[in-house]
Amino acid sequence: MNISTLHTVWDIPTPWDFDMLASRSHNHLALVRAADDQEYVLCTYASSDPAPVQYVQTILHQIDPHALPFRIPTAVATRTGGYVHTHDDGYRVWVASLTPLLNGDHPSPEDTAAATRAGMALGLINQHFAQVRLPVQPCPTPPFAALTQIHPAITNPEMNVHVAPLSVDRVVKLMEVVEQCQAFATRTAQLPQQLIHGDYTPTNVLCSDDAVTAVLDFERVHLDARIYDLAIALSSWCTFDDTYDRRVWRALGSGYSRVIGLDPFERDALLDALRMVRLHRLLRTLGEYQAGTVTKVHVERAAAALLAYESWRKRRSEEARFDIQSWSI
Repeated sequence: MNISTLHTVWDIPTPWDFDMLASRSHNHLALVRAADDQEYVLCTYASSDPAPVQYVQTILHQIDPHALPFRIPTAVATRTGGYVHTHDDGYRVWVASLTPLLNGDHPSPEDTAAATRAGMALGLINQHFAQVRLPVQPCPTPPFAALTQIHPAITNPEMNVHVAPLSVDRVVKLMEVVEQCQAFATRTAQLPQQLIHGDYTPTNVLCSDDAVTAVLDFERVHLDARIYDLAIALSSWCTFDDTYDRRVWRALGSGYSRVIGLDPFERDALLDALRMVRLHRLLRTLGEYQAGTVTKVHVERAAAALLAYESWRKRRSEEARFDIQSWSI
């Protein structure tokens, strides 16, 4: 993108200074320092379709910025009043958004106090998302139960796992997991449904001192069973192997439950939702492998993470369910 023209898009004092922050498969991030010393993050997307970004910003701008004790990445309005800028530089079409820089550090997954605060912050997000009006445009992210919509290459989860670059023993075990997740998918309609963050991980939370300062990356926000947000968080914060720390599991879950009380169906479904979250990661990685964007090593890691969870669940499901039942507002 020709950054020299961006000052004409947003009403922010010039001149601007730019520093590249990160380059990912689906977007590029740059730090913008305006003439008044205010800092922003410019995100340019690999897609030429502004609809997914507009969907997210339509949701985020419905939340009163003073209603949450932390900040979220609501985009700065352009001079024309929109929140997304589309630019054709003669080579390709870019989609861009500009948000204020949000300060803080990512929490350590081993920090139980931070895990409690992160759980409460997720509960507050879910609480506010329950009141948001759905945008009129289609949601770009499918629900977790839609296993054939995870990646264009994943058209038949059983067959995709069957031909995965893994040992026969692992494939057999994973085929059982796929069958169990498909059965669970048919039961998710009975769970409370609402907009969820969809990617609540430690890398998408910022903290400072003793508080959550910001929650980032709402690109996977979508309508789904509410319990998946907590399952994603637990799957990201907790290690389900020999280093498993029950204190982190308890801290995150109890923090969330101080704000959102799990109903009986959610309590019963949480361990199955965790399995679904890890299967999603594996299927998405398999799709990327077939598309040539990741290596066999990535598939092996995703498979190992899912099977580690399965082993943990067999050994610790009784104490895990005891903790889930003990969480309360």
